Amino acid sequence: MVRALSEVGISNVQLKWPNDLLHGFHKLGGVLIELQGDALGPSTTVIGVGLNIQLPDKVKDQINQAAVDLMSLQPDDLSRNKVLGVTLRHLMVVLAEFEANGFSALRDEWQDMHAYQDKPVVLRMPDGSEITGVVRGVSSEGALILNTSSGERRFGSGEISMRPDPKAGSELEGI
Repeated sequence: MVRALSEVGISNVQLKWPNDLLHGFHKLGGVLIELQGDALGPSTTVIGVGLNIQLPDKVKDQINQAAVDLMSLQPDDLSRNKVLGVTLRHLMVVLAEFEANGFSALRDEWQDMHAYQDKPVVLRMPDGSEITGVVRGVSSEGALILNTSSGERRFGSGEISMRPDPKAGSELEGI
């Protein structure tokens, strides 16, 4: 998605683990992947991409986080059809790379685009507990690597929410 958006003139898009697209630490969209089947046998994958194309102020006010839309980033000459076509082309390239070499082949590029790389964060776990630490990247399988007070830990996506650590006094505070 970052490659595709860059090609249509939307620069400085970043990723937020595990599946958000950000621009200036405002949510621009997200990607969801659902898998079904056997790990070693036939399987099916559904990839869903959501992009904020045009959000009226009334809608933005109802969202519980900072959000941005494509039209406010590039209001001239932006066609949804072009965005879709470029996205599909890049998706095919990335899926072929993933199929041939796994996520590890894409890992460095992903980390270079991660908005929270080397930043202090708070993970809100499904049980309501919180874990603080500094993001140190993602594993070759895509798990978040977090440097915590008890050492390095890895987290799969699940129902984990990641936010900037407000106690760290970072430039991301309040986002």
